[in-house]
Amino acid sequence: MRARITVLGGVLRPGLLAALLAGPLAAATWVSAPGGDDQGPGSKQRPFATMQRGLDALAPGDTLLLRSGTYHEHAVVSHSGGPLHPIQIKAYPGEHPLLDGALTVSGPFTPYRGAIQSAPWPDQPLQVFCDGRLLNEARWPHAAVEGLSRQVPARTDAGSATGMACAALPDLDLVGALIQIMPGQSWCAYTRSIVRQDRQARTLAFDRPIQAMAPLVPRRGDRFYVFGKLDLLGAPGEWYWDPAARRLYVWTPDSGPAGGRVEAGRAGTVLGLDGAADVQVSGLRALGGGISLRGSVDCVVRDCALVAPNWTREMDGYDSSGVGRGAVALSGSGNLWMGGSIREAGRCGVLLGGDNNVVLGAAIEDGGWNWGDDAAVALVGATDCLVQGCTIRRMARTGVSQSGGGPDRILHNRIEEVALYSADIGSFDAWGTDGKGTEIAYNLCRGNHAVWSAGIYLDDHARNFNVHDNRVEDMDWYGIIVKDVNRIERNTVLGAGHEALLYEPSQSSVGVFEPVDRFNLRGARVAHNRLAEAQPVRVALAGGGVADYGYWGGYAFLAGGPGRVELDFDALDQPWWAVPLRRDLSWITAVLFSVEVPSRFRFAVSHLRLLPLGGRGDEGAVPLEGVSWSAGAGKGSTTRLSVQGPPAWGAEGESVELGWNVLSAGLPEGGRDLSRYRGLAFKIEGRAAKDYGRHGCEAEDNGPEALAGRGAAP
Repeated sequence: MRARITVLGGVLRPGLLAALLAGPLAAATWVSAPGGDDQGPGSKQRPFATMQRGLDALAPGDTLLLRSGTYHEHAVVSHSGGPLHPIQIKAYPGEHPLLDGALTVSGPFTPYRGAIQSAPWPDQPLQVFCDGRLLNEARWPHAAVEGLSRQVPARTDAGSATGMACAALPDLDLVGALIQIMPGQSWCAYTRSIVRQDRQARTLAFDRPIQAMAPLVPRRGDRFYVFGKLDLLGAPGEWYWDPAARRLYVWTPDSGPAGGRVEAGRAGTVLGLDGAADVQVSGLRALGGGISLRGSVDCVVRDCALVAPNWTREMDGYDSSGVGRGAVALSGSGNLWMGGSIREAGRCGVLLGGDNNVVLGAAIEDGGWNWGDDAAVALVGATDCLVQGCTIRRMARTGVSQSGGGPDRILHNRIEEVALYSADIGSFDAWGTDGKGTEIAYNLCRGNHAVWSAGIYLDDHARNFNVHDNRVEDMDWYGIIVKDVNRIERNTVLGAGHEALLYEPSQSSVGVFEPVDRFNLRGARVAHNRLAEAQPVRVALAGGGVADYGYWGGYAFLAGGPGRVELDFDALDQPWWAVPLRRDLSWITAVLFSVEVPSRFRFAVSHLRLLPLGGRGDEGAVPLEGVSWSAGAGKGSTTRLSVQGPPAWGAEGESVELGWNVLSAGLPEGGRDLSRYRGLAFKIEGRAAKDYGRHGCEAEDNGPEALAGRGAAP
């Protein structure tokens, strides 16, 4: 067994370390250049024509230099180097070769309609480029690929396993088109063919049901787009391939193929190192294809730039998790991906498995656009692996995720603007996995604006993680979410829109996991975390037709002194567990105020008033008079009226796990039609405090004044 040596917080094999420090003992240097001759000697004066011919010539210690130009290949390294005699593949000094996974559409192009032109093409492409710029398959709503991080997708008005409705659908024949939908709680995407359409009712029927667990059944508010039909080609930067005529239709960004070179491809692997050992690659660029290191040993890829390396047209929830998932597929043992960049990936940037592998200092941006359950770096069954010093920005779902494997280390990374098309997700995310001591430390997580977002999200049954000295900022929901036995120490959370830290036991087992005691947190520790937060109070409108208490509501926050709160009725939503219903303001019976549990609280509400349509601020506000105030609690909680106005009414008490509390403002005459109002305004003041030391969890020094909670940033 080889000894292991720690470098940069990771573990590298001695052979790889020696290769990095000593460099190659080159036996020969080969050169490839477009326009060369594969039958020649492969010298600087008479280079090979293809990269593959150069790779085939390599022996341990050899070097292959690639001259500038474009290599339309899916090349494979078939030989290995040695620990002290690695093979090297790199750009010729001062030059910039491009590995291109797409092929040129030679035409001829003929006019079709307006700026759209078409040309023969033999099979379904996954990607089309113009002058190296990735174009989008024709869709509604329209969006350029480089604008996907700013696209506003369509939203369903209603949904079911077999179809959906949307009043905003274009008045086009959509039968035969595809729909990409991220249903329910937006954990992954499904692609279905449209087999029936009611253009008057604006409904679509799927070719087969979305058979998924209840949280993923399509419903009102789901994101979707429609694509794959010629009539949808309606904006510059889009394309469509006709399977019957075998023609490619393109509306290039400059409105005509004459202004650029059009290419089409299937997003394969442009360079494969699968199973190879002691190979070093540096300074290459790739378009429309990825780099694969499946089962590789002691290989190094340094300072390579990948653009649009992977893409798929169809997703089927979690069933499609392995289809071209990683732009960089990194498994095996002792490998290093250092520096470089990965941009415009349809799925994961790096799919990281194996053992003792390192991803160091990479920039991974603008990815996950196929809406899969993907990440910039997805650790799947990875053991003793390290992700360090990476910059991750603008991902459709998450930044770093971990599933299985462990222990691993996630250190000194910057993760910003993720979850752009998702919900219920963290910038770092783990669910149902034993981290086995995985360390998450010194990371900066910023700008997750998803519903149920978090900077670090250890979801149900994610246990044995060591989360320390991270800094979390600008989260719309929570800063850190923890649900099992983990250590959470010395983190700083600033600007959480809901709460800085949520620690609640995992949901009960549903047949996926072995039965667990969800109220046993012995061994967990929450200590010295600086948590700058106000405490949330849910404000809900109780009304008829809601059988499960999933009333429409929003949030106010307790921050000490009195503050004015305005809740827009259009912005209210139901709890995640509720059966989705249309908002009905025609008969509201009460306004309910409840503090998040478990906590101790004391607060008061005053100046309750309705805001008329078309007004601003308190203009034309109507005071709610004759309201009947009461307080209640259940399941071990206690709540009593502490302030009995007028004009203020309040409650104090303590809510425990699975308990509930409520300060109720019963509307006069048993109810009222609020549909003529835009919202509700009131003043609220008070305090609430959470206690993390329950179910055996050790808690110490958490809150705004936690001196040790400095949360080191990268």
